[in-house]
Amino acid sequence: MERIAKVSKAFTVLFSLVLVILPVLNILIWVFFNQAYSLISQGTVAGVNLAKLPVPLPLPAWNRALGLCVCLVPLAVQMVMVFYLRRLFSLYAKGLVFTGQNVLCIRRTGVALLAGQVVAPVVQALMTAVLTLTNPPGHRMVQIGLSSADLTAVAVGFMLIVVAWIMDEGRKLQEEQALVI
Repeated sequence: MERIAKVSKAFTVLFSLVLVILPVLNILIWVFFNQAYSLISQGTVAGVNLAKLPVPLPLPAWNRALGLCVCLVPLAVQMVMVFYLRRLFSLYAKGLVFTGQNVLCIRRTGVALLAGQVVAPVVQALMTAVLTLTNPPGHRMVQIGLSSADLTAVAVGFMLIVVAWIMDEGRKLQEEQALVI
């Protein structure tokens, strides 16, 4: 149990750092979008593949602010998920493994993962529209995509909810057995 506590403390610290780094990183990406575009153009922003999108540079400040606003939706979902993972591992670090609080953290992590997949197509459509809004008419785009990674995330979200349900049933049985003399 001591090794579990050590590893759990490390994950608690890691998730605490992620809670700080994620919003800062999102803000920096949009503040320095024009300067960093060559670095990020081969990646994705809010699920949008920038390599396949005709983004006019420099992107005006109002456009970048709009992009940041769109990114806040998936960021909020990610932050909720990381918050509950941090809370779960802090419980493990305290030696609390089969409690109602753990079940709640696991369930809410699964729900957040599913919520992220529900909002992803809307965010992708909005992001492609925002990034191509300053293009001339006929060159503006709205894209929606679905990948196997999205389907995997949905499956993992449902599995986490089922695992939480099974853990909750086990916790109830354990509590009942503790009452039997």
